[in-house]
Amino acid sequence: VWDLAAPPEINQHSWTSYICSILWHIWKAWNDIVFNAITCSATEIISRAASYLATWRHRFKPKDREDVLHAWAFLLNCI
Repeated sequence: VWDLAAPPEINQHSWTSYICSILWHIWKAWNDIVFNAITCSATEIISRAASYLATWRHRFKPKDREDVLHAWAFLLNCI
């Protein structure tokens, strides 16, 4: 997973954070299924991961914040 190549418009260094966001939301969705009997679609998981990135973009270095918006758009285009 950590060796996945980033899309050309996204910084490779930041790409790991985006992958972690997606994995985190998959984990949360799994927990919802197991513990709360709540299901969601893959589209919802990607949408939540993208929203999470947009919300937390200020945690990235200023030079990488633009990449967060590119990743957000990339993820939403995957839906």
